[in-house]
Amino acid sequence: CFSLFLSSKAYSQDTNDAVGDKNQSWYASASFATAIWSSDYWNERQSNGPDIVVSHDSAKFEDFNNYSLGFGYRTSKFQVDLVYEDFGTVNWVIGRTVDNSARIFDNGVLSVESTNLMAQVSYDLYQSDKNNIFMLLGLGQSEHYIDTAYLMISGVRVDYAAPNTETNTSYRLGVGNRYKLNENLALEAKLNYSDYGLALNKHNTTGVKSYNIKMQAVEAGVSLKYYF
Repeated sequence: CFSLFLSSKAYSQDTNDAVGDKNQSWYASASFATAIWSSDYWNERQSNGPDIVVSHDSAKFEDFNNYSLGFGYRTSKFQVDLVYEDFGTVNWVIGRTVDNSARIFDNGVLSVESTNLMAQVSYDLYQSDKNNIFMLLGLGQSEHYIDTAYLMISGVRVDYAAPNTETNTSYRLGVGNRYKLNENLALEAKLNYSDYGLALNKHNTTGVKSYNIKMQAVEAGVSLKYYF
């Protein structure tokens, strides 16, 4: 994903103090991020069966947002943290859809409840009194839960989902700028590309996990961090 974050950080006036020095400090963070781009990839793992989707029009994600809490440590030019991200419900919204039996549906929705636990490390490429420009890498584990997937045809709702949870390895690459507000707070702007892996729908009658979507996004957001 890319994300735009506002961060609050602790900076000490005494740069010789290893605990309070701006280059060495523990911190906590609270963040919000939203997708400014998301993948429109979808796929059927099987080709046989009357309910297999053949085509979609206007497939897209809606509400691809997350809130997160984190805890980390900064030393010299490096910053390492562990963040827990909660996306709530992300909706995969589709338009006209055709299946293997040549039925034409008007529209449909698949709802994914997602979380992500990620370790991140950033490195300052440039440092000044007020601004630090950095790059960021992340590796974690995402979880996607689906229990709602349906298509609409002539005003009739046809449900396809049975409860199912999938876990994936997640990845992140980002860049950003950290702006010092005072001795304890800073603002951090970040743009991230994040890959949270696949979310799979389990068919409510066959139990087959065939239809899948790719949870990828470029994210922008804000984060508040406190350094102590």
